[in-house]
Amino acid sequence: MQIINDPRIYTDDYPKSNIIIQQAINILSDNDTDATLIEILQKFLKNKNDAIINVALNLSPNLIVTQKIWQCLLIAINKPDMTEYAEIFTIPLVIVVGSKNQVRLPNEINTAKLNDLFYKNKIFIRDSDSFISGKLIEPSSIQAVTASQQYHLVRNISNSKSWLPLELAYNAIEVVNEGVFLRYLVGITIVKNGISGLDKVQFKQYSMDLMKLINQELATKGTTIFPIPFVPTVFSEALVVGNMKRTEIAIQVAFSNIVRKIREQGYTPLAYISTAPDSILLEVVAKEFNKLHELSSWHLSKVDDIEVIHQIIIDLLIDAQVEYEYK
Repeated sequence: MQIINDPRIYTDDYPKSNIIIQQAINILSDNDTDATLIEILQKFLKNKNDAIINVALNLSPNLIVTQKIWQCLLIAINKPDMTEYAEIFTIPLVIVVGSKNQVRLPNEINTAKLNDLFYKNKIFIRDSDSFISGKLIEPSSIQAVTASQQYHLVRNISNSKSWLPLELAYNAIEVVNEGVFLRYLVGITIVKNGISGLDKVQFKQYSMDLMKLINQELATKGTTIFPIPFVPTVFSEALVVGNMKRTEIAIQVAFSNIVRKIREQGYTPLAYISTAPDSILLEVVAKEFNKLHELSSWHLSKVDDIEVIHQIIIDLLIDAQVEYEYK
């Protein structure tokens, strides 16, 4: 497999005064440990200084430094040195919708049914202090919650319990023809002595039951709905994981449609892989007739592993037996 150049822009002209970047570089040079960077990040989070953390993530000199800062930030937010704390989690939910008419889907799942399913199937451990909201939360609402807010909610159980059901905005999905949408189910469980009330192994085992419930709750006349719930992740990882899953499925849907259309008309599909600023591009054309084409873009976040995403695209092409070239 050919190596693809990272289309994200990095520069050695990064802010040298940023202690977070400098500490990450020290760790990668084996001059310090993760614990020091985690402690530094926790001080900034405690003081609600999100700006310096955002600068570090956005202006670091390369992907390896960015990923080191990101890894330590997740620990700094979500792993306090406490016997009891709140684990705020999300279930990234990709919803593929098809309809001949303009439709508006319900904007929430029945919360009582949802919690009953989680306790019944032991996704929530018996007698654990856990709750999941049925609201289908938009990515923009997830993005609006700062890292420092998450830090304080994790450490203040009563605040996190009262915040969860009330303050996150949620809107219905509206679609004409077809679309691939990202929403989140957001929940909380209390971690006691290192034991979470959320069992991800049980979630994987009973995810089909969750899919059926979502399908029933969102059922709309004349509409095909295919919801795909993914394994719960901490709130702070929700955007990165959710956007990656939604983009992967959206590209699969668009790719499958154009390949089928090309083959139904007796032509041969050919794919081109290229890059644009911050994105990998996948273009599919009819080899003999270039008016049949589809262009998909995979936007890369600052922490995405480009090699993993490149491999996902290659696997998609190989599975569909589509020839590909690099531009």
